[in-house]
Amino acid sequence: MTKKLFAFDVDGTLLDHKYNEVPASALDTIEHLKKQGHVVGVATGRNQSQFQKALNPEDFDFVIYVNGGYLEIDGKKVYDIQFSQKQKNHLCDLFDDLDLKYGITTEHHLYSPHPMADNVQRIIKAYRVITPERKSDLRTLPVYQFSLYEGENALEVVSELEKNYSVHSLGEFAYDITIPKINKGIMLKEVAKIFNIDMKDTIAFGDGDNDRDLLKEAGIGIAMGNAVESAKKAADKLTTPSYENGVYNGVKELGYI
Repeated sequence: MTKKLFAFDVDGTLLDHKYNEVPASALDTIEHLKKQGHVVGVATGRNQSQFQKALNPEDFDFVIYVNGGYLEIDGKKVYDIQFSQKQKNHLCDLFDDLDLKYGITTEHHLYSPHPMADNVQRIIKAYRVITPERKSDLRTLPVYQFSLYEGENALEVVSELEKNYSVHSLGEFAYDITIPKINKGIMLKEVAKIFNIDMKDTIAFGDGDNDRDLLKEAGIGIAMGNAVESAKKAADKLTTPSYENGVYNGVKELGYI
């Protein structure tokens, strides 16, 4: 059997938000794939500390953090791509001038000048992650990702941001902003090179808008039944929702179980 590389998103894919758990069937599937000799990893929008609240990084061959901001293989950092000082100044000035709620992600922490804002708390509740620490000046920190906690009122700003950054919707009330041309799909290519696996032998599972590139670039992209429309359109196949053993069913349909 040809060795494959499997990349799984976390929130809404491995981690089921309906019951707030990783189904036993998903964990068993990961263990089964590893025993078969395949490369198994994760591609998440979370940083390291957020990820560790859901899963153990030692259970995976690689972890793509913060939508492609940095990569670890066997627990060692391989890629580290941060916002430049100029980019940080630009975004902080823009959001401050327009009085928009925002925050940033570092390797281990989340920070925001306004952590208790309504949309920030909506994200905390939806994804069950930690509340950002309050910090007024974010320019001095090592930033992997900005988050804009706004809805339709910020569509014009988002449209402008998309000209210079990678922007992913988190639903009706927030956006993730990463460095231009940095996303899960691009980092998947780097992982495949490191493990000497052809891209046609890569398989990815995802459900969110930030999984579009991951699903497009993979040899086979599989969207969860609970995926947003943009992820479904980017995928080659559709499996059942995460809370209905979607990971297990998707892998089984491909013939690896």
